[in-house]
Amino acid sequence: MTERTGTGAGAAAVAAVSQRKSVLLDTCVLARLSLYCQACLAAKLELGCTIDRLHRSMHDLQLCSRPGDLLDSQYIREGQRTWSSIAAASDLHYSYSLLSQLETQVLLEDKAIDAKLFGKVPFRLWRNKPLRMQTEIDYDTEVLGNWTYLVEALESVADVDCIERANEVKPSEIADVSNILSRHLILDPIDLYLYSCAVFAMVDEVWTHDEDFRIVVGNLRSNGRYRNQRQAILGDLSMFNAKFAAGDFKLPCVIQPSRGAASTR
Repeated sequence: MTERTGTGAGAAAVAAVSQRKSVLLDTCVLARLSLYCQACLAAKLELGCTIDRLHRSMHDLQLCSRPGDLLDSQYIREGQRTWSSIAAASDLHYSYSLLSQLETQVLLEDKAIDAKLFGKVPFRLWRNKPLRMQTEIDYDTEVLGNWTYLVEALESVADVDCIERANEVKPSEIADVSNILSRHLILDPIDLYLYSCAVFAMVDEVWTHDEDFRIVVGNLRSNGRYRNQRQAILGDLSMFNAKFAAGDFKLPCVIQPSRGAASTR
């Protein structure tokens, strides 16, 4: 969807990049991918392994002895399915937002603190904020290290980057798009920011596990009763930036990541 310039071989190369489908991974997707990556690392297995094999290895290593363990969560299954989708469609361009990076790191920190406190304090104190703030963890390893491991793992199988850095998107530009979108639809502020990133960078799809997010954007993209809102958004965007004025621009769709490899624009 990038504007094409130049002639000859150079133009052909730019055209190839512009035609490649692009995907924005939201926080839900990154968090589940991180859980799956950490489980594989703990189980000493290669990424891409099945959940059944992961179960067997975790049990053999006696890593699943606690109630509420990682493998009892549906999240890790979703992470494995997303990994498989990305690996199966490694020719796509994937990106994530700085906001999702920050959110995922906060979730990694919560997970590390939970591991320290689980079974050692009464449950009523488990989520006590002062206690959690006084709980020391190895932040460089358990938060920054696990985030770096996730990004490097994704980069090993696909083209992945940070959408704000790669596209030199300014926060003020994202805010301007958010103001346009929020005139015509109601989204959670974080979803609004992420979708604004996707709109400004003109990605094709946003992968998420947030059902409300998918429904709202799905209604907006359909030909039903929200057609007027969609046309108003497209009109406002075309006045905001000339790149939206082309008639072939469409709002990014929001889908389940497990459907990503087979989905179409």
